[in-house]
Amino acid sequence: MAISIGIDFGTTYSAVAFIDPITKLPKIITNSEGSKIKALK
Repeated sequence: MAISIGIDFGTTYSAVAFIDPITKLPKIITNSEGSKIKALK
């Protein structure tokens, strides 16, 4: 089964998510600091 991911490159914030194969809902991947959204600097 293929895994689908999505990347949102916003002008201020960016996020990456994948479709959970069990729930079929998107789940945001946390960064190394445990945050779901990263501010671009």
